[in-house]
Amino acid sequence: MKKCLIITLLCIFTLSLTNSCNNNDTKAQIEKCIEEGDFNKAKQLNKKLEYGGMKLKICKAQVSSLIDKGEFNLAADIAKEDTDYGVYYENLMGKLVQLYVSNPQGLLMALSSIQFPKNGNSCHWNGDYEVFYTDDLNKVYLEYNNYVKQLAIYAKANGDLEYVKRLSPYFKPLYKSKKVKKPNKAYVSGYDEYTEWESTPTDYSQANQIKKELGI
Repeated sequence: MKKCLIITLLCIFTLSLTNSCNNNDTKAQIEKCIEEGDFNKAKQLNKKLEYGGMKLKICKAQVSSLIDKGEFNLAADIAKEDTDYGVYYENLMGKLVQLYVSNPQGLLMALSSIQFPKNGNSCHWNGDYEVFYTDDLNKVYLEYNNYVKQLAIYAKANGDLEYVKRLSPYFKPLYKSKKVKKPNKAYVSGYDEYTEWESTPTDYSQANQIKKELGI
């Protein structure tokens, strides 16, 4: 009985070790495919692993490659199909100066077609699960405006004032909020204070400040 148990455990250990080696070999093959730009083969190999982390890595690499080639719509579609749109957005924002140098007109097109998350929307964004409420959207817009600001600063430093002016409409407004008091249902004369957000963003204070700094 004891001998049978030992043999069983040895078999389980050997099988586990074999699977681990096979998985490591498959991961190495996937890494090689990513380096060579063979993303379709990398995805096929990853189906054997069903490894979410590697799936995200493949997607980010492919999206990055497509953005470099100026294939923005395809890059966005691949991101949404494989993982989520945030992979495309974050990759694009990280390449603004690079794309300005290589494809300035294409970059303007890409900026104009960005799909920001929607209020109250629960979704995956750049590999993480997020719930976007109004204050979360404001953080996204703030960050986005700062990215575009850095791009404009770079263009201005290179004497491309015309491009800086063309960037002016791309700055986004933020949502305004105000404190309101509403009757507390638990008490006849009591009130609770709430933060109430406007339904459509109209606060251009950050955008206008950036434009003022840029002289546009």
